[in-house]
Amino acid sequence: MQKYGEKRKFAQCKKILTMRTHRHNLILLSGILWSMAGIMLIVIFLRWIHLLTNKQLIWALAIGIPVGIIKGWLFNKLSKKNIHRIRLLPEKVEWWKFQKASSYILIVLMMGTGITLRTTGVIEKKYLAPVYLGIGLALFISSIIYYTSYIKHRRVQTVQFNEN
Repeated sequence: MQKYGEKRKFAQCKKILTMRTHRHNLILLSGILWSMAGIMLIVIFLRWIHLLTNKQLIWALAIGIPVGIIKGWLFNKLSKKNIHRIRLLPEKVEWWKFQKASSYILIVLMMGTGITLRTTGVIEKKYLAPVYLGIGLALFISSIIYYTSYIKHRRVQTVQFNEN
């Protein structure tokens, strides 16, 4: 009985991994995930505010906000490259191809590093706070590129549909 259950779980996983969608939906998925990651980091920052003195909070904001804006500009370039890559994919594609395979390794490393630094206390939260705020803002800001690209594509489709 155990083997049947394992085969069933494998079949379910395989079904999920092979689900296909239109490539432009990957652009929306990317935007949603970048927004969620950015919001999550900002929420962690906000949960740390009570641990900071007024001076530390001012420094966290003074460093985190400009870094977020600058990083957001750099992440915009990455977003545009990713959108271009997605547009070159076949019309129907697996849902998980919203990022390059190599990007998944980077994401795991970044998340692992962040979780490790946050939970072990190797670096004090007063020093992590501006980093979390900056990266969170950058991810959220750059997610807007995905939404605007997706909306532009939808408008073009609507216009083409109405003309026919």
